[in-house]
Amino acid sequence: MLVGESPTTADDAKGAPFMGAPGQELMSILEDAGIKRYDLSLSLVFKERPPNNDLQNWGIPRKDLRAERVEGRPFNPIPVRKGVVAPSRVHGALEVLQAEILACAPNVIVACGNVALAALTGAAGVGKLRGSLHFTNLPGFPPIKVLPTYAPAMVLRQYEVRSHVVMDFMKAKRESESPTANLLNRKLYIEPTLEDLSAWVKYLTAQPFLASDIETRRRQITCIGFSPSPTEAFVIPFWLNGKNYWQSVEEEMVAYKAVKEICECEAVKIGQNFIYDASYLYSYGIRPKNMLEDTMLKHHALYPALPKSLAFLGSLYCNERAWKQWRVRGDETFELKREE
Repeated sequence: MLVGESPTTADDAKGAPFMGAPGQELMSILEDAGIKRYDLSLSLVFKERPPNNDLQNWGIPRKDLRAERVEGRPFNPIPVRKGVVAPSRVHGALEVLQAEILACAPNVIVACGNVALAALTGAAGVGKLRGSLHFTNLPGFPPIKVLPTYAPAMVLRQYEVRSHVVMDFMKAKRESESPTANLLNRKLYIEPTLEDLSAWVKYLTAQPFLASDIETRRRQITCIGFSPSPTEAFVIPFWLNGKNYWQSVEEEMVAYKAVKEICECEAVKIGQNFIYDASYLYSYGIRPKNMLEDTMLKHHALYPALPKSLAFLGSLYCNERAWKQWRVRGDETFELKREE
């Protein structure tokens, strides 16, 4: 199923969503993504056009949101430039949309634009969240996979994002094959002891492939992670929440030697933009071997017109967002239950 924002003049004239120029562009995008028009349902969050085709005209300041709630019913606020869409507008629209979703029973919903994304999930910021898997967050409603992308009207204004939307629809087509999400159950080891390091080195250096990535701050490596498979990862920290992780220089040297031994083993290394990582490792006296598989370069060779960041690659090839989108900007702390 595909859900957009509100009808255009052409939509009102034809009595159906996605008519006119945005609809024509949508049909072209679907064709490029290998999707037949009759294989999906089309709908809109709002079935009525706002005045001057601007949702701001239905908006209220956020400070008035509590007073405007209708019968105390929960809902996902839909942000506009100066506040949010009035709940009295949202409740009626979502009731109709929920009935349509239940009748369609889709395995995945493509949310075209911020309004559809916010209405269905409560999240906002389609530019950062597009391509990553979310779930409906509607009162009394079963969770359904939601894949956000740019609206066709946005494509007409910024044509450079068209290829992003095509790739998102290709991913939606894959997700439509099943109602369940293909999410991996990963084990992350993030707070090692010195004894852990000895066991990790023995285990990781015996693997044929190792994915690796470093995090840096103030020209220092704060941590480095190694993953021998899609389901487990081992992180060797040097800083944690702004403080030295190890209790002494001697302990930190043990960690440094563990990183050096792992990086210089014969395993084929897989990483993103290895030149950056290598520049730091070399400054630490580490000479990594077999840096043969660079995801950034391989992706660029396949799709030279697309962005090459790790966040963008994750949006295409994975279901999880990049971890940097999970935390508040500037916040170096985190909480994660340690598995015994």
